[in-house]
Amino acid sequence: MGTRGAILGLLLLLAACRADEARAPFSDSRIPPSLGPADWPPVGWTWGLVQAGGGPPQRYGVAAPDDVARGQVLILPGYGQAAEDQYRLARALIAERFVVWVLDGAGQGGSGRSSGTRDLGQVSDFNPDLAALKAMIERVVPNDTPGPLILVAQGEAAPIALRRLQLSAAATGVVLLDPGQSDPIAGPPPSDQAIAWARRVGLGHLRASGGAPWRGDAPEIGAALAPATHRAWRAANPDLRMGGPSYDWLAAYHALNAQVQAQGLGGVGIVSLVLGPAQSSKASADLRDHLCRALPRCVQQRFDGQDQADQQVVSFAETLAVQGMVTPVSHSLPKPAPRG
Repeated sequence: MGTRGAILGLLLLLAACRADEARAPFSDSRIPPSLGPADWPPVGWTWGLVQAGGGPPQRYGVAAPDDVARGQVLILPGYGQAAEDQYRLARALIAERFVVWVLDGAGQGGSGRSSGTRDLGQVSDFNPDLAALKAMIERVVPNDTPGPLILVAQGEAAPIALRRLQLSAAATGVVLLDPGQSDPIAGPPPSDQAIAWARRVGLGHLRASGGAPWRGDAPEIGAALAPATHRAWRAANPDLRMGGPSYDWLAAYHALNAQVQAQGLGGVGIVSLVLGPAQSSKASADLRDHLCRALPRCVQQRFDGQDQADQQVVSFAETLAVQGMVTPVSHSLPKPAPRG
């Protein structure tokens, strides 16, 4: 009995250690051998952690140009994405003398997890994301750097950025890059009734129906812009892999979108750019049209591929840094107030 008890105790200890490792933040990513220098981390790239709102630590990365900065850009990856996927855009912005920050979402990328299943997107609400974004803007990103502060929110991060702006955020402009509103699930998503039932019976932390664990031979969530690059980073770094989200995550995402819609975007007075792929579904195009109509100072553009999308983000940042305004169609916009 003593030997069996010792073995059982050891197994339980090992299981607890694995669960702790699965929840821990991750910043020691390896560069995939298949990727060229354009997708490597920018020179001087540094990792940090920010913790706010009661959630696990969220990972951020930052790099700056050698010369005097013209402004700062804070990127929010969408579901299934990580800072590593933003290196190409970061390099393009740094080349134009912008300081670039990337904040991984709660339970995403290299951030800490609340679940012992690392590839499961699990949050009960988006308060930690909103609090972490506020902390980045107010405490981490230097406010004495000349030029604008521009938010770039990709995919499912768009409502996080919009909600933060509704609640107040000292930003000059915002880019919504291929904003998403549908659930990040490969198969048919569960209904609102199914989500509510799962949470009511205590199963909200489980992966939602229609989703699946990460698989190397299956299409990856969040990889639309650069699937080969996205897959290469996950193949070399298992800690970055993400499968489908939990019922709790879906409920929180629906609630966040409802909050944004309920308050409306008329009060988000900063200059906005809505970017979407040239080839996309009618629902995605309609969403982008809706967002740009709702935002008071908005332009909308389309892109064909990652390089064109990145260049449009860079051009938007340059416009704010140099001219201090954006001219959508024929309507001149007032110059935004300088920051810092």
